[in-house]
Amino acid sequence: MRHNVGGVDRIVRFVVGTGLLLTVVFLDVVPLIAALLWAGAAIALATAAISFCPLNYLMGINTYRGA
Repeated sequence: MRHNVGGVDRIVRFVVGTGLLLTVVFLDVVPLIAALLWAGAAIALATAAISFCPLNYLMGINTYRGA
């Protein structure tokens, strides 16, 4: 699995994922919306952690500039 998420993209995903997670935890939202926010947070944080995004791969996007 090659990296395709790098630098600023990882930081943005981490911030967005954390924001979604905090929204679910601290705000009273409808269960369906809460589930969607949990899923979005999990995806954003996971792709930031492993530096790979399947959707980026399918679309041919690569923001990774490492070795």
